[in-house]
Amino acid sequence: MKIQGSEQVAGRLVRDGDGRRLGRVIGIECAPDPYTVAWLLVALTGPGRKRLRAVPARAARSDDRGVVYVPFRRGQVLRSPVPARPGPGRADFVDDEVDAYYAPVGR
Repeated sequence: MKIQGSEQVAGRLVRDGDGRRLGRVIGIECAPDPYTVAWLLVALTGPGRKRLRAVPARAARSDDRGVVYVPFRRGQVLRSPVPARPGPGRADFVDDEVDAYYAPVGR
C-alpha cells in the first residue's frame, strides 16, 4: 500500500475480505521505502474493549471513500497475536510472533 505520509491512513476505517468492519488504523509500520506501508496497526471494534492487532498491508487496498480493505477474515485477525507496544529502543510493533502468524498466508 503506497502512501504520502502516515496522516494519509490514520483514522481510516478498515474492513476485512468479506467487507465486515474491523476497526480503524491507529498506526503504520513502513517497509524500507518510507512511502510503502508494510503493516497497519488497527484498533478493533466490537463487543468488549478495544483490542489492537497488526495486519499486513501488502495486499491492502482502499476505495474512493478512503476505506481500507485487507484480504483477511475478521476471525483470522481476531486470533492473531497482540502486537508489541513500541517503547524505549523499539520503534516497531511487529514482532516475530505476529510476523510468523501471517507468514503462511503471505504478507
